[in-house]
Amino acid sequence: MSVPKKKPFQDVWIAGLDSTRSQVIDGGLARIYFQLSAPPPFGWSYIFTQVWQATEYAKKCQAGTESGAIWIDCKPEDLQPLHMEQLESALAQTNAKYRARLQEQSFSAIRQKELQLQLQSKLQDLGQILIRWKTLRKPAKRRRPGSELSSLDGFRFFF
Repeated sequence: MSVPKKKPFQDVWIAGLDSTRSQVIDGGLARIYFQLSAPPPFGWSYIFTQVWQATEYAKKCQAGTESGAIWIDCKPEDLQPLHMEQLESALAQTNAKYRARLQEQSFSAIRQKELQLQLQSKLQDLGQILIRWKTLRKPAKRRRPGSELSSLDGFRFFF
């Protein structure tokens, strides 16, 4: 049974505004949702959150991921001039970090396989050494108590 190959990672980017999910959260502040080009793979959203938390700029707003979308809490009129460039930059950084993590995992898996093969080879060599050692060092036959007189078996001793 063969394991299906994973599709290579494709960058995730903003594909459009999700006006049906966007909503007012407080006065003029809104939570604005963006549709993504594809559902983010496992771990991508966590990296996005880390990247966004490390991003610093004037008037930065809260942003995050939810159900295959990203969102930002801001005034709609501030989105384009203040936040859009930062969101796109965070997406690019997230994609790069996710791709690097995949590469690390791939190298780690390859290294693990190499180490496993080396171990199997060493164990096979050790097995051959043990077989030779056992044949060279056959245990001496154990004698039963009193068998040292076995050469005199034909004689009877009277006391």
